[in-house]
Amino acid sequence: MPKISSLSTSTNLQSTDILVGTDVSDSNKSKNFTLGDLASFINTTPNGTGTPAFVPRFSSATTIEDSIIYASPTRVGINNSSPQQALHINGNVELTPASSGNTTGIRAQGTIDSNDGLYLGRTADSAVVVVGGNTSDTFVRSHTNSLVMKTIRDTDHFKVKVGSSETELISVRADNNNTGINNTNPQHTLDVGGDIHTNSELRITGTSDTAAISYNDTNGLSITPPDTKPVLIGSTSPTNTNKLIVEGNVQSEGFVLSSLNTAPASASATGTAGDIRFTTDHIYLCVAANTWKRVAIATF
Repeated sequence: MPKISSLSTSTNLQSTDILVGTDVSDSNKSKNFTLGDLASFINTTPNGTGTPAFVPRFSSATTIEDSIIYASPTRVGINNSSPQQALHINGNVELTPASSGNTTGIRAQGTIDSNDGLYLGRTADSAVVVVGGNTSDTFVRSHTNSLVMKTIRDTDHFKVKVGSSETELISVRADNNNTGINNTNPQHTLDVGGDIHTNSELRITGTSDTAAISYNDTNGLSITPPDTKPVLIGSTSPTNTNKLIVEGNVQSEGFVLSSLNTAPASASATGTAGDIRFTTDHIYLCVAANTWKRVAIATF
């Protein structure tokens, strides 16, 4: 009769072997028991039954029952025995920070103001973003449930409202394809009810050319039209090729030439009515096509 002081997974036993072990609870006496007795002890089955496809759980140390996790060959459901996606959860999902100062994860909320909703996150200072919506609008709220932003969609509008008073900040109209910023009834492609600020150039493009308006502290305001094109004020149709064309009066506290002009060669030199030229001795004025008059400039 073989005697084995300890068992291991490498021990080769036969069903007819009798084992001698140590019973420490009975004054260290030897007891004989069969291999079948040992198998019966090791293979004790916990009480309880289960349902196919449900992951089991221990409800006590010796009792097994179904858990809320359902696993099909391709999908997993939590609290859902008919998952429609790879992971289908029926209920809220909440992630709690591991320690103070961490950011929480995502938490689904059943309803927010009678609309479906989703908590996107919570930061250390308790600021939380909540997105909710139904078939017509979506909104973002703070952790105190005060409105931060709300979007509304109807047949001819897409609106973005902000603040607790729901001020309409952006309005996009489908009936005229116009967008308003701080303007609820835009009449142009972009209609802004307020100041526009840029720290770069404002570029305006026509059918083929682009003009630019810019400003810097050194050079001031700059209007740069395309080559050979003028800047028009009060006019949409240039009558000549001058760089600046003003239709109407011009008022100024001063008038400075960058340099003196060249005098017409004669009183019948080429000129357009209204042309003015300044030289060191005369001021020339073209009073009609190719007709010049002049006045002398005297010292004083």
